[in-house]
Amino acid sequence: MLRVEAEQSMQDGPGWCRLRIFGLEDRSGAVELMFRRPGASQIYLGPLDWQESESWLELPAEPDADALLLRLGPPHTLRLAKVSNVELRVRIAGGTEQRTRLPWPRIVLPADNNAASPAAAPSALPRASVQTAPVAQPTLAAPPREPLRALPPLRADAPAVSAKADRTPLTAWAGLGLLGVLVLVGLLGLFIAWRPDAEPASVPARVFSEEAVRGFLAANPDGPSATAEASLYQAARHPDLALLLYRHAARRGEPKAALAIGRMYDPEGFDAARSPFAAPDEDQAASFYEQAAEKGDAEAQLRLGRLLLSGRTSGEADAERGALWLKRAAEQGNAEARAALARLGKTQ
Repeated sequence: MLRVEAEQSMQDGPGWCRLRIFGLEDRSGAVELMFRRPGASQIYLGPLDWQESESWLELPAEPDADALLLRLGPPHTLRLAKVSNVELRVRIAGGTEQRTRLPWPRIVLPADNNAASPAAAPSALPRASVQTAPVAQPTLAAPPREPLRALPPLRADAPAVSAKADRTPLTAWAGLGLLGVLVLVGLLGLFIAWRPDAEPASVPARVFSEEAVRGFLAANPDGPSATAEASLYQAARHPDLALLLYRHAARRGEPKAALAIGRMYDPEGFDAARSPFAAPDEDQAASFYEQAAEKGDAEAQLRLGRLLLSGRTSGEADAERGALWLKRAAEQGNAEARAALARLGKTQ
């Protein structure tokens, strides 16, 4: 079964898309692709733009495990930026073509480099030489000092003056009030600082961004770690970034990651808010489910069996294969698979 994965790699620059093609028996010649978009008069992607006549694009390919890896550059991804779903035809060196539908992923395009260059700074104007006559500052004459008058001698029988006696009752009460306020504020601060139910300092919210994903994948994490990170992005409603992490984990053989991608494609329970794709795709869902099912994941076996039995996939013997996958899930104790087999009149 032909299967195509399209994604923007962290190693390539903006505007580059990596296509991984699985299921090609002949992988010896050059790969030719034809992109066809629905609902337009010019439906085929040509070398320069969309056109009415069919057009095959020849791209260099390199082996990548059990797939062929192709790189699609900005001249084409720019045209595909507003397309949500395309039909892709694949053939090797003019041989027999195979077809599949491909939900086109979000590709970060290069920034616009056509901005006008900054204007040249104007040259400095020559300074005029201006001589100014010094301005005489008026001299202010100091006022005449009055002679110091001698203080009268202190009489021995003069009453002593007390500092407390000079304070009025109002001033004394104001001082006591201010002191009380300060003490009250200090006690309140101690209570807030020492009370056991005081709430801890707030922790800054985590930022989910493409830059964070780039940094995470730069460390080449293993499958389980990338899957756990992807689940956080999925829960935060960033399915496009979660898909990058899931695909990294699926290429490292993590069945839970392949199962998660299959659910993004699956028409059963499809939610556009939680999927990076504009529409479901039964064949792509079945392909990713099968990756996880072959590694023994019971949920993937159940979902694959139900999808193949639904008749919505393109394989000729999918109904028979669906019953087989349900049986394998039931052998692992999956109750839903057992119930589905019972409805079909089959047992383990």
